[in-house]
Amino acid sequence: MRVCPHCRRDVGDVRFCPYDGTPVAHLGGGPLEGRELTQGDTIEGRYEIVAELGRGGIGVVYLADATNLGREVAVKVLKPDAADRDLTVARFAREARSASVLDHPNVVRVYEFGFATEGFYYLVMELLEGRALADLIVDEGRFGAQRALALLRQIAAGMARAHALGVVHRDLKPENIMVDPSRGEHVTLLDFGLSKTVTEWSGVRLTHEGDIFGTPDYMPPEQWLGQPVDARADVYAFGVIAYELFVGELPFPCDTIADAMQGHLYTEPTHMGAFGLALPAGIGDLVHRCMAKRPGERFEDMQEVAAALEEMAAPTEPPPASSALATEMALGDMRGFAAQDLRAEIARLLDLRRHRLAELVPTLFGAALPPHLRAHLEAIDQAERAAQVTAEDLALARVQLSEAEAEVRAEETAVRQRLLAASLSLAARRDALPEQDFARDDTTQDDALRELISAERDLSRILEHPGEMVETCLTRVRTIEGALDAEQAALDDRYARLESALAEATDARQVAPLAAVDGAIAAYRARLEVLTDPG
Repeated sequence: MRVCPHCRRDVGDVRFCPYDGTPVAHLGGGPLEGRELTQGDTIEGRYEIVAELGRGGIGVVYLADATNLGREVAVKVLKPDAADRDLTVARFAREARSASVLDHPNVVRVYEFGFATEGFYYLVMELLEGRALADLIVDEGRFGAQRALALLRQIAAGMARAHALGVVHRDLKPENIMVDPSRGEHVTLLDFGLSKTVTEWSGVRLTHEGDIFGTPDYMPPEQWLGQPVDARADVYAFGVIAYELFVGELPFPCDTIADAMQGHLYTEPTHMGAFGLALPAGIGDLVHRCMAKRPGERFEDMQEVAAALEEMAAPTEPPPASSALATEMALGDMRGFAAQDLRAEIARLLDLRRHRLAELVPTLFGAALPPHLRAHLEAIDQAERAAQVTAEDLALARVQLSEAEAEVRAEETAVRQRLLAASLSLAARRDALPEQDFARDDTTQDDALRELISAERDLSRILEHPGEMVETCLTRVRTIEGALDAEQAALDDRYARLESALAEATDARQVAPLAAVDGAIAAYRARLEVLTDPG
């Protein structure tokens, strides 16, 4: 049964309300309304359904071919029983509007929101690869410190940008964080369906006083109490996620909602330092400050958290002693390390070993340093200097690439906002949006459709051809990376020659200081072999 959005009366199976003439066809009765979408169905003639990706409380997500954008996208479709409620539709639209202003690589791109002539509401966003962080936590438990810190920095960066633009997520949790292993565990934040902008706090309220929205395990005390929340609610949720990654369990493990509420309102979590873990200095205090019961005792926003995280350093001491027992201990302390983490740690330890080797030579010989060993050290010093210059060039080239990509993102964001505005205008002209939240302008359906098509064309151009400056900077980065790889290979060869010459000139026991590093490298390589073994 259809209900008129204006007079709230049941109107039956009609196109217009018989009481006030309001169009009600959009509330159901389209060619696809009332059944699940299947492969081959199209939305607005522009998005062809390929397959279902997943479903949640209010919507179903589909893989679709966007012929207008020249790529595959994800399309979230509101379930029919949710689409009749103004509040749900408003939140759905707000997800699109909030995400559309966020021009950050760690935030999902939203392209369009609207009401389809086929009879339902839909949201179009970029197609993400990888897995939800929640699934990784279930499979792997505690994450290694370096890996956790790398993920948290990306989460903080994306949320910092959101807070800088006045967007509060309000439902930050591992289920809303995608991790793509094919891109070095690149993080993407999504599902801003409960988000609010700062201006919305003083304007239209899309929640009722006392309503509780969020996910129990990650909700701050004020959200449990139905009180207004701000950026510090996201800070709290971030702290819970960080605790879970480093420790391997939630700060308030519980079986019931009542237990969760008790924990978040009144219980202090066990300090991370009490678990005896190898953690970056200061990370425990940072995480616990994020989870402070009182909002005023937390960081003000994620911008502050992101800045604090950038100052954190991963543990630098390798596991002790090269022995079978030490190797087993090292392997046992590598839970949660991904293959790329282990490769990075092996590279760091190899670099540490090289420097200890170079420092060992003058220590052993002093003023009586043989000329051939001195020549090896001088050649290494010269090669190190050259590699350092190249590394600095690479850092600068990467900054320039980042700046060029930021300019393209800004242009893309502006076009995405045009596209969203046109789709919202079109939906409003179809009387498919609640007027109290989305005022109808003077734009005609034809005008809105023309602007939508124009914005799609511009967006397709940007997505397919990011720009000459980006391509130039990317080429320069790749060229310098190749040069640096060659210089590092030459440097490795020089260190190998030095070690060979040193072995001929000294007793093997005199190079014992390298044994601890060798043991750590062997342990990491053994674990890497286990992780990458296809069997």
